[in-house]
Amino acid sequence: MKTILTKKIDGYDIITGFGTPVIDPFATREIVWPKLFESAETKAIISKKTEIDELNKMLKDDEKSEHLALMNGVLLNGNKLEIEKAKDDHKRHKIMIEERIKELIPLNNAYEEKRKALMIEHAVYFQPKAGEEIITDEKAAELSKKIMALGENEKLSAGGKTIPDYRGKVYFLKGSTGWTEQKIDMLGVVPEKGAILQSDLTPEQIGEISEQANKKRIEGLTLTDREAEKNGIIDSLAGQAADMRSKLEIQGVSPAKALTDSKKWYETEVKKVEAKYSIK
Repeated sequence: MKTILTKKIDGYDIITGFGTPVIDPFATREIVWPKLFESAETKAIISKKTEIDELNKMLKDDEKSEHLALMNGVLLNGNKLEIEKAKDDHKRHKIMIEERIKELIPLNNAYEEKRKALMIEHAVYFQPKAGEEIITDEKAAELSKKIMALGENEKLSAGGKTIPDYRGKVYFLKGSTGWTEQKIDMLGVVPEKGAILQSDLTPEQIGEISEQANKKRIEGLTLTDREAEKNGIIDSLAGQAADMRSKLEIQGVSPAKALTDSKKWYETEVKKVEAKYSIK
């Protein structure tokens, strides 16, 4: 089992990562122990330990027989064959016990594997925290595969749905009334059809947008502020025209022509400013 970590963004549960759920060992053991006790692995161990217990009893009997035979041999001049037989039985049973103990090793290993498998199969998990959900390994693999396939502007929801993610990006769309700006700050919102990402605008398009924004700004000015700003620009143009006239004269143009050219430029630019600041 796996845990998906999610974050609530604009109404969507977006996957932010994966984790491993925590098993409640006490609740799980209550389910597992009865099943484990009835398993073939447990029964095999019990059977083998029963054999060892029986052999241990026989071993103790062998020790008693050997002791009795020795006593009879000393006190009654007993048969040496009985003494040898008791020793042989003791040795044989001891070897059999050692063999059975070795046979317990793979049985214990099988028991441990069975216990682990049952703990996983019947696992009871602690209640997941907010923003977490326990899912199967297969579901986690499926979601992980989808995440790997996501595009630059996509996120994946806990339900496995691809959600567009253009947050933080600005687009511009040119229509019949000019340029419109689209700032995307919510998950799931996509750019309007034909909209251009701000960083992909050409210098000409940037100029158009800037001019449109300035026009809107001017329209928002009061009449007094608009006139003051216009007059300030015209005054600046007069200074530029004066500099142009002086430069032309320095470059050898006659004073009359220098005046004519600089005045013509000034009057042309003034008309542009007048047109820009006139509200129709």
